[in-house]
Amino acid sequence: ATSKAVNNGYIINSPDGVGTIHFENIPNNCRITMEIQPVGNSEDYGLYLHSNDDASDGYRLSFSPGNKTISLGNTSIAAVDGLNKTIKLDIILKDDIIDVSIDNRRCIVNRMPEVKNNFLWLFAKHGQIKFQSVTISKLAENTQ
Repeated sequence: ATSKAVNNGYIINSPDGVGTIHFENIPNNCRITMEIQPVGNSEDYGLYLHSNDDASDGYRLSFSPGNKTISLGNTSIAAVDGLNKTIKLDIILKDDIIDVSIDNRRCIVNRMPEVKNNFLWLFAKHGQIKFQSVTISKLAENTQ
């Protein structure tokens, strides 16, 4: 598996397993936006949110184009078309809530109170995936 930074993003190529790239010092309360573009077929791809330094902990957000499913921790949604094409993600991490909007047409939400690590991992399994325009913004604290 290979991972490399490219113009405005990252390419993970992992034809024979899982490839990853990670970010550190992610705020617990933040907004993460990106575009994900599968290049050809892939088994699945996604992110580990609130993860640790080796991605053994945290919450897995996965997209399976062949199964047309999206999973977030112990929750999933089915019959999701278009996961083999470019999708736009808008993720809000707020306290113990993870709220994910996919292309402004589907969403998945889960309450995840157990883990609050500060790594974000991007992964691709058995395929090549481009993660583009990755933006991480700390949420403003409400002081009222």
